[in-house]
Amino acid sequence: GWEDVKGASTEAFLMNQRITSETFRYKFLNYNRTWLINQLPQLLTPRTMRRSRPYLINQFARILNARRDDISDDSDKDKDKKFGPVSLTAPSRNIIRWWLGKARRRIRLRNIVDPLIKRARGAQCEQCLSRKQLQIEYEVDIDKMADMYDRAYPGDVEVDQVQWKAFW
Repeated sequence: GWEDVKGASTEAFLMNQRITSETFRYKFLNYNRTWLINQLPQLLTPRTMRRSRPYLINQFARILNARRDDISDDSDKDKDKKFGPVSLTAPSRNIIRWWLGKARRRIRLRNIVDPLIKRARGAQCEQCLSRKQLQIEYEVDIDKMADMYDRAYPGDVEVDQVQWKAFW
């Protein structure tokens, strides 16, 4: 009720009601499940993991089983089918080749700057000073940088590594 809120605004009260609803919890967990699972080792201390091991294993099993229920078993039906070659129209083939070329180029650009990124990574987190499980967050996404590079150097069909590193 209102007596529990004590001074909070109506908006904050309504927001609190919404985020504690089962619908919100389900959608949040469903949407963020993979990220949450990846973050758990950083959130749980070794002591907690030792003490609560059976409980945590049970919870992981529940999460994974819930995830498996979401997956349809259409692939089981398709196992016996043999798919032959697909005939494409010329425009479809051109689009696929264009997309594949762009994807290969992005992978190549990422591989070229990976050593620079690893060399620039510090020994500890800049925010919490932790030294474990460091992850890199880009200020500008590599894909956006690649787009900017492609606009700056439109004639660069084969990647000029020196030019790309200088641009990076």
